[in-house]
Amino acid sequence: MLEGGEQTVGALRSLAWDRGRVIERLTGYDVNNYTQKSRLISHRDNVNPFGASFLNYVTALKLTEVTIDSTTFVELEGSFETDPLEADAMHGSVSACYEARIRGLQAMLVSTLAEQQAVAAAVQAAAATAAAAEELAAQKAARRLSALRSWPR
Repeated sequence: MLEGGEQTVGALRSLAWDRGRVIERLTGYDVNNYTQKSRLISHRDNVNPFGASFLNYVTALKLTEVTIDSTTFVELEGSFETDPLEADAMHGSVSACYEARIRGLQAMLVSTLAEQQAVAAAVQAAAATAAAAEELAAQKAARRLSALRSWPR
């Protein structure tokens, strides 16, 4: 946490993974519904850790207890704009960022080995869901750019 409390809307936090680091601002937090939302506000040292442009990134995280043994389902979705020609590379970069975020969440929430195993399964499912969502976002961005390029001038 760079600034503010973990549950304080407006707080700044640093998210690091093997490819780099970004700074996010917490834009929404609901303790009763186990949700939080954030927006990317900068790249550390103004260096973009991604392979292409990365604009207007927003993300939402929701935790849902799905079984009586306290297994938790993690939903993580996000959207951003990028160059359609770099969509595949961005898909991999953003997926790595999501996986790092979920691993960080896992470390924060888990205290026993049994709980770690249950969360690991949820992390794998969430990572697959995030990858599919990012692929869809990249395709949508490519269609938008194509439409803009064909717009009469």
